Amino acid sequence: MPCGLRRPTATWLALAILVSCGAFAQAQTIPFDPAPTADCLEKADPQGAEAYECVGLAAETCNELEGNSTYSMVMCYRSEKQWWELRLAEAYAALMVQHRADDAGREKYGTIEMPETESLAAMQRAWVAWRDASCDHARAMYGDGTAAGPVRAHCRMHMTARQALSLMEELRE
Repeated sequence: MPCGLRRPTATWLALAILVSCGAFAQAQTIPFDPAPTADCLEKADPQGAEAYECVGLAAETCNELEGNSTYSMVMCYRSEKQWWELRLAEAYAALMVQHRADDAGREKYGTIEMPETESLAAMQRAWVAWRDASCDHARAMYGDGTAAGPVRAHCRMHMTARQALSLMEELRE
């Protein structure tokens, strides 16, 4: 090899790939502001359908600011989905606390057939599988087209938001 260079080792190549991928990932971030969705939710009647109309507002605003590209659609939908996932996790955790107390009370009197905590956990696992399969199906209808990625990301955002709102509503009951 010229200039006394040795062949690159596998470690060197792996490091080069990681560095370039990291730089690419950093360059590809999209600023996301959840305010449009959060503000809408604050004004919406938590018992009514108005809250469901708030879903996607932040992603739409993000996408408009980023130029409505396929990439920005996917990233904006994913960002709002992550925001909803936090609300979903909070509602789920709070429901688990409530259900543990309910289970303890029913167990004390021997009237527990299926613990609420177990049924909630089973429901949530089944919901995740259903959401993912449903959104994969929605994506599959677009084959390898450019709409496939945004369709799946949009589906996952909407379904995650709906589940979060559903658990939040259960928590209020």
